Amino acid sequence: MKVWNGASPGSKPGLCGPGDGSREPSPFRSFSSSAFAPSTAAGDRPREIVVSRLTLVDDKGVARVVIGQDPVDSKRRSRGAGVYIRDRDGNERGGFGTMDDGSAVFAMDAPRGVGTLYPDRIGMMVWPHGGSQMMLLDNKSRSVVQLRANGDGEGGLDLFNWQPEKVDIRTLNFGGESRESEKLSAPAPAKSR
Repeated sequence: MKVWNGASPGSKPGLCGPGDGSREPSPFRSFSSSAFAPSTAAGDRPREIVVSRLTLVDDKGVARVVIGQDPVDSKRRSRGAGVYIRDRDGNERGGFGTMDDGSAVFAMDAPRGVGTLYPDRIGMMVWPHGGSQMMLLDNKSRSVVQLRANGDGEGGLDLFNWQPEKVDIRTLNFGGESRESEKLSAPAPAKSR
């Protein structure tokens, strides 16, 4: 974990790095560092601070807010960059960001250990093609309700009824109502239509 002055625990002052032996000059060496604009528009406040990642910690040193980009080996469906909110134990509980696939997302997660598969419980997304959706998921990571706009003027409200071997989907829109069932081949995670 990095502290505000850019030093990783155990590193030399004025240096920062991920704790793997690599070291980069800290942008926080001093307030005269090149990370701060040489002139200010509002008295002694810097106009801009340039960093790759910013972690805000609480009074116990637990990371509570992280602003930055996912690692290259991220386990998300697409690598993202944004603001990630964490609970008192440092576990991610939600965030807002943009993904490398061109989508923008907002998510709120269940506490660690609640439910199965994925922690997502509320998700909003704008897809690269302009369509959007909002989903509410249960503790088994299944969509229960989904509100969607396809980007071409169509959309609707999807209601899901999960059963051991199938999911029933009821869709409501201005064209009326439709119902369909999809057979499940294995326990299904959240479904996106």
